[in-house]
Amino acid sequence: MSALATQQQLPWLAEEITIIPTREARRFVERHHYLRRSLHMAQLSYGIYRAGVLDGVFTFGFPFFSRAPFGLGSPVEWIEFARCVWLTKDDRNTGSRAIGTILRRVGADWHAYLPHVSIPLYVVSYADLTRHTGTLYRACNFIDTGQSNSHLRFGIARANRIAHADRAHPKQRFVYPLTRAARKALAAALAD
Repeated sequence: MSALATQQQLPWLAEEITIIPTREARRFVERHHYLRRSLHMAQLSYGIYRAGVLDGVFTFGFPFFSRAPFGLGSPVEWIEFARCVWLTKDDRNTGSRAIGTILRRVGADWHAYLPHVSIPLYVVSYADLTRHTGTLYRACNFIDTGQSNSHLRFGIARANRIAHADRAHPKQRFVYPLTRAARKALAAALAD
């Protein structure tokens, strides 16, 4: 058995979280996410199975920044929670419970999957303010660090990127520190 935790039973629902191939995650996201596209930087994807059927996908990848936000560490110490697609929403706490379970293991899974990369200290994610306000991130104890200005850079076409309209939308940035030391460093950076 590899160092990756391959599956985890969720006793609060008859579901299971498991790492799935990126190709499978990409197909699911492209079929079910409101943007109808996945991010090609996705490196680690989790599938949520209900009664043996893929019911949700959560993808993580390298973030699109060359400098870490707030000067906290190196960009390789950050990972982006890139896509969250969940089909069956029969309990209002289901999403936050699943994400909480994943956040407790993503650092170790990421390092096992990419051992040549630093162990991540932070997870960053963005809420498109034209679609949602980040309620799920807040429920999972992500820290709202304000609006990102990346939409100003990515809203225009670049040589190697397509200019999707949603890239010009304002985004709220949420950060989840994976360690106590990272949480303290983020709190100090936000207090300045």
